[in-house]
Amino acid sequence: MKMSRVNLSDSKSSDSVNLLVSILVRFPQIGTVKIDSKKQVLWLNFMLSQSIEPCEIEKFQKHTTDILQAYHYVIGMDPKFLCIEAQKPYENFFMLSIGRDISTLTREELSLIISMLTETFMDKLLMDESGGEPDSFDDFGFPDELIDSMLENMKFQRTSTSLTALRENGRVLVFKK
Repeated sequence: MKMSRVNLSDSKSSDSVNLLVSILVRFPQIGTVKIDSKKQVLWLNFMLSQSIEPCEIEKFQKHTTDILQAYHYVIGMDPKFLCIEAQKPYENFFMLSIGRDISTLTREELSLIISMLTETFMDKLLMDESGGEPDSFDDFGFPDELIDSMLENMKFQRTSTSLTALRENGRVLVFKK
């Protein structure tokens, strides 16, 4: 996979980069976040540290899908894409990926997903311990306001570049394919 620098002079790229960085800063539970430009889908990737029974993953997938469908019904939203996948890339780790179309995703839904994941896999979820305390953001609204703003901007303009953001040594790195 070829990686290159992201040109931030393009407002679409800038909005996308700001969104990915803000999500990783706000939610230390997320390992990586990706934007698939072809499908216009945001992928949230979580790492779980211990062996988990497949039935636990299936139960989480079903429960989360049901809760998100109820949430979408209540807010009057009809998502175009919702996918929850689990992979076992290493013997003692699971990667849980949740994909949502950018055009209907909200920050409140992100928070709901994080809450369900944290509640279900509290002791197994790998989190970034180097960042700030996520609850402290609630007092100041940052980066919540930025996430809301970037999601709103991206609903009206297609993202032309696939991007991936991850944490490394206390920094957020963003790559484009």
